[in-house]
Amino acid sequence: MSDIVEVFEKHASSYNWQFSYGNKYNQNLLQSDLTIGRVYMVLDPVVRLRAFSQYGGSGNQTFTGSFLLVVKSTIDQVYHNQTNEDAFHNRVTSQGGTIIENACATDSDYVAGKYIENIKPLLNTEIVKLEDDLNCSKYEITNWSIIDVVNALDANTDGILVTYGIKALN
Repeated sequence: MSDIVEVFEKHASSYNWQFSYGNKYNQNLLQSDLTIGRVYMVLDPVVRLRAFSQYGGSGNQTFTGSFLLVVKSTIDQVYHNQTNEDAFHNRVTSQGGTIIENACATDSDYVAGKYIENIKPLLNTEIVKLEDDLNCSKYEITNWSIIDVVNALDANTDGILVTYGIKALN
């Protein structure tokens, strides 16, 4: 059975993602001239937990760790639904507990931010491919936590941080 690093690398390659494996210090040295639109899978060192049977035979193996799934970003892009003129102005306001549209701004005033352009496609399309493939393999996902990230790494990337627990099935 392949090690989980090889499994991640194989899947990343099949999805045309750029794959990188190493500790946070090495990962942060990714080139700042990353290709816009390309997905990067940045895998942190893996923790391998081995269980042994009562009589010394090998038992289950579990892998835990985290990885970033990111795309090249622009540091000055708004995060989500702000206007060009006022990046701190929200699209909706609350009056007496009722949420209403901000009457001062029109749809053309809003720009698609980091969430819509960079994070949401990774959540709705890219990570789903990996989840589906892992769920139909000799591995069982026991823990899968996803957090949005912006301006990650020195290369300035946006995307998601996935913390996982994966058990190899016998």
